[in-house]
Amino acid sequence: MWEYSDYRRHKAWPDAATRLMVSHWRQQTFLSAISLGARVQIASKPRTNPLPLLGEAIHQTCVLRLDVPVPVLAESGKGHYQYPKGSLHVTVLNVDDSSVDVSDAVNRLRSQLLAPVPFRICGFGYSPDTIFLKVSHGPEMAHLRAAVRKAFEMVEPSSIRGRLFESVSFANVIRFGSGARQVAGSLWYDGCRAVTVDAMEIVQTDRYLSPRGTTLLGAIDLASNSWPDSSRLDMTDNEK
Repeated sequence: MWEYSDYRRHKAWPDAATRLMVSHWRQQTFLSAISLGARVQIASKPRTNPLPLLGEAIHQTCVLRLDVPVPVLAESGKGHYQYPKGSLHVTVLNVDDSSVDVSDAVNRLRSQLLAPVPFRICGFGYSPDTIFLKVSHGPEMAHLRAAVRKAFEMVEPSSIRGRLFESVSFANVIRFGSGARQVAGSLWYDGCRAVTVDAMEIVQTDRYLSPRGTTLLGAIDLASNSWPDSSRLDMTDNEK
């Protein structure tokens, strides 16, 4: 009789595409769960905190910019800020606490095989402070994060919350201090789409990755590398 233990030993099950599909589902479900709680909070008690200062470059971080269209959801300056297209990004890792010189870390990263990072974007999510694109990823992102952590000699998060949030990705679209109830009530996103990012930037920046508040400290070209095809998730035509 074929038993579960036989499945686990059988190399063809689950195959790489199935494992990746399950991983995408798990990440999207986690982001949706966060959003559900945040939407209730937003509806009952809109945020009134002031926005972080635009142009105040107090963070050192590694980012992947997303070139994806997002409709104008709200006019910035009325208690909230919508990220312009060029500032949409996924954070790989914040390296504020690293004592390693950026040039040394960049050299370490450039000596490694770091592949372009494919993402799957499926709708909007919510946090108490932001509205974001729900982004899921495959093993390339996990590999990149681990490489950045090692290059900058950063310790792994010790809390369960920290480990959970480092296992997912998202891209902020709106950051708000007030007026969130009106903004959050009118969001839509046309299905899922796939996008691949082939460059990582290390920057000194504000909370928005704004042009005036961002200085490029280093860049890693991922385009010359590739990941084994078996690890990728085949997207259907309407997701490309």
